[in-house]
Amino acid sequence: MAEISVTIKEAAYKEFLEKGFEKASMRNIAKTAGITTGAFYSRFENKDALYKTVFEDVTTKLERLFEILKPAYYRGAERGVGGILEVIEMEMLGVTGLIFDNYQLFQLLFLKSHGSEMEFYFDQIIEKKINDSLDYFKGFYDDENTLRLILINQYETYRQIIKHEYSKEDAMRSLQEVMRFYKFGWRGILKK
Repeated sequence: MAEISVTIKEAAYKEFLEKGFEKASMRNIAKTAGITTGAFYSRFENKDALYKTVFEDVTTKLERLFEILKPAYYRGAERGVGGILEVIEMEMLGVTGLIFDNYQLFQLLFLKSHGSEMEFYFDQIIEKKINDSLDYFKGFYDDENTLRLILINQYETYRQIIKHEYSKEDAMRSLQEVMRFYKFGWRGILKK
């Protein structure tokens, strides 16, 4: 049964990548996987349930990365602005590395998820990160609205890397410059 699921997952991945969530056909996926449509629906409730399984590994890694870095942000905040900036840089490099290790999955997630539950997954992750970040910045900067705008733009960087098809080298070079920009900006608005 696990072998069939892997086959279904691979068939689904190819179909979703080629056609996007909305236009992907469950019938085509089942046919490619070598099972009947009925057998497919005995394993997955619907297309959305299958779509989410395609992302299980990468979403687990992304959420784990953010959880691992969470205590680092608090330790960084204890060291001041410089400490927070170090963790922001570690996070940006970590997320970018994950994106390039799973580039096609992130293309699918960011560009072809319309109509699925996964369409807003990254927005939900960003919202959680923003709420966590508001805690880290307490005592440094109290304007939550401004912080929210800055952080949304920071996380939007990842979507833009995919949308504009950056090479890994171009993305890493640009991120170094973006990080330099953020460092000056953060130092300019956060209390010393």
